[in-house]
Amino acid sequence: MGCMWSGAEFKEEGDDSTAAVASTAAAGLQTRLLLMDNADAHVFIPGFRLPKPATDLTTALQPQQGVNIPSSLVNRLVSLRSRVILAIAAGGSYSMEESASVVSAKLSKRRISQQGSADCSELQKALGDYLPLLLGLTFTEEKVSSAVKFEWSNQEDQKKETALPSALYELLSVLHLLGILALQEANNCLTVKATADGYLPRVTEENKKNAVEILLKAAQFFECALSSVLPQLPDDIKAKLPVDLSEDVLIALEQQALGQGVEIQLGLAIENVKASVAVKRRLACEQVKYWLQAYDCASRVSLEHGWGPKHKLFVKWKLAEAQAAAYYYHGLILDENPEDASHDQALACLQGAQAFLKEGQRTRTKFVNTAPITRLPPSWGAMKYLSEKIPRDTIKKTHASGGNITQHKTPIATPQLPDFPLALKAEAFILPPVDRAWEAETTSKKQIESKEKRK
Repeated sequence: MGCMWSGAEFKEEGDDSTAAVASTAAAGLQTRLLLMDNADAHVFIPGFRLPKPATDLTTALQPQQGVNIPSSLVNRLVSLRSRVILAIAAGGSYSMEESASVVSAKLSKRRISQQGSADCSELQKALGDYLPLLLGLTFTEEKVSSAVKFEWSNQEDQKKETALPSALYELLSVLHLLGILALQEANNCLTVKATADGYLPRVTEENKKNAVEILLKAAQFFECALSSVLPQLPDDIKAKLPVDLSEDVLIALEQQALGQGVEIQLGLAIENVKASVAVKRRLACEQVKYWLQAYDCASRVSLEHGWGPKHKLFVKWKLAEAQAAAYYYHGLILDENPEDASHDQALACLQGAQAFLKEGQRTRTKFVNTAPITRLPPSWGAMKYLSEKIPRDTIKKTHASGGNITQHKTPIATPQLPDFPLALKAEAFILPPVDRAWEAETTSKKQIESKEKRK
């Protein structure tokens, strides 16, 4: 069960018990981040954007400030946003009337899975309930949408907290958080779990396919942020955005989600005896294109603070693995051609695959040891197979060519990979309809304006 209370139950900002609960929740926000320490990182989650209590929300939207919004609507906004904050702090059931000590006790006793990750379904639900009401505030007149300073903390910018007077900034942060939650959900799907039949722990095929769908969902949230929200931000607000909401980082996150989706598809193809080498090569080459774009975008921004360095290392690691897979399968295709030139190119591809494999292993070690520390995930899927096949086949091909892996008679430049169109694409997440309470408010305003005109 999640955090449950209605707008009518919400106490005003000055209430001591509400302030105490908000303080307790704020103190527990970092816990969700700490859960990722020493967790398996199959899908990298570059830290959560965390909302801070909007202390001026009730005041800024009062009639005396020139904003005409019913107090019931304001209270619902405050209530639902507070629910998001508490849902981040922990996955339990809270009432706004509970004392801080009771909430604190619940926080300390909350259940955490073996993989070190809290259940995120309640947070997703809280964000889903908040979004329609937030959209109403976002798309009202500018005086209203910019009346409140929304404050969020982040894990990658030099400035850890950013407060901006823009409901669009709030919407962008919510979409980013939804995308990050989807990445976390995909990571949970790919985390090895003990089987009921007592056999060795494994990731099931169903979980892998589910992870692909969830990664695509994550990409859709980031695409919505890029195409539907970011272009609408005023230039002065856009200039003040933290680095994790910059266009380049949002693109990198979208491409990461798609690239990891294709990585899983490649692993499934390797496990399928009916899948041809040509199919595997195509998937591997497509994966390279996703990771190359993610790497280019991540390299264009300053990810030098907080979790930024680990984020860049993850992208570099996965790019190297993708290149190793692509050159390996391209080499196998070239080796099928009877011409000597093709055999030489095949050897160059295998040697290139070997070099990228070693680079990926070195980068993976750096990634794991960069704060926040994560466990080295066990090999699985495509790379579990390829980490054994690439060295073995490279040595075999080198010996068959009359040389060795380091002293080939006529070194050949690594051939260019074929360029395949990308099959996995993310359509922008469709925002829900604006909460009907805003429609009622608009109708009421029109009726009042019509009466005043008749007078």
